[in-house]
Amino acid sequence: MWLHQQHNVRDIKLLNLLLKSPEPHARIAAQAVQHHWFNADPAVAAIGPEIVHQDKTQKSGILSDTKDLTTIRIATVVEKMKYDTPELTVKAGKKIKLIFANPEFMPHNIVLVNPGKLDAIAIQATTLGANGFAVGFVLESKEILWASKLLDHGKEETIEFTAPKKPGDYPYVCTFPGHHLLMRGVFRVE
Repeated sequence: MWLHQQHNVRDIKLLNLLLKSPEPHARIAAQAVQHHWFNADPAVAAIGPEIVHQDKTQKSGILSDTKDLTTIRIATVVEKMKYDTPELTVKAGKKIKLIFANPEFMPHNIVLVNPGKLDAIAIQATTLGANGFAVGFVLESKEILWASKLLDHGKEETIEFTAPKKPGDYPYVCTFPGHHLLMRGVFRVE
C-alpha cells in the first residue's frame, strides 16, 4: 500500500482487502492511505498552513506549571510528520505530566532519550521489523528514559515522570521506522 501511495497509484482492490484485514495495524495503515487518496489535499499539505485539519481548540506546550507539577501537551501535526511542540524547557527533577496526542493518520510514539542518543535509538528500532508493533517500536535500553505506546489516529496517552536531575538537552523522537528523520524535539532541562 505504501509503495502504491508513494507513486500515487491507487489500487482500490488492494485497499479494500486491507481495510478488512484481521491484522489491526494493516487496517490502520490502509485507513491512512485511504485518507491520503480520497480526503487529503496535497496542495494544502505542501504549501498550506502549518496545521492542517488540526483541532485548534487543543493547546500544546506547557499547559500549567505549579510548584509541584508541570503539565505539558505534545501532539503530532497532521500530514506533516512532526510534533507540534519541537522544544520545551523544564526544571531539573520536577514532576511532569505529559499528554501525548496523535491526530495524525499514521501511528506515532514519543520516546525521551539521553543526550546524544536519538539517532542510535531510532536506527536500532528499525531492526525490530514487523515485530516492532508488539513493543511499539521501543527497544529495551538504558538510554531511553520513558516512552509512550505506539498511538493510532485519534488516540492520546498521559505519561507521568520526573524530569532528569542533570541539566542538558534531552531529545524526544518517534521511533516508528523512518519517522525519526523529521519527528524529533528536545526537552531542555535547567
